[in-house]
Amino acid sequence: MLPVQEALRAEGLFVRVTLTDKFPNLEAFERARSQSGNMIEFVTEPVDARAVPRELKGFRTIFNSFHHFRPPDAPDHSSRCRRG
Repeated sequence: MLPVQEALRAEGLFVRVTLTDKFPNLEAFERARSQSGNMIEFVTEPVDARAVPRELKGFRTIFNSFHHFRPPDAPDHSSRCRRG
């Protein structure tokens, strides 16, 4: 995420990122936060992408995790991401 943030910052856009995971790697999340100058945040509790809590607002994307979805869940999740 850091390269994406840096590219956006170069264009004058300051974007905050919140990392979530069904099985959060808090050590990696802490490292990302530190390397980003605290522009990357994270949720310490597990978050299931099929049931994202309402309080987590904003644009959502999935990196390296689509393999966690069962085949019946994948199309539903893709549709939900488009709707927001």
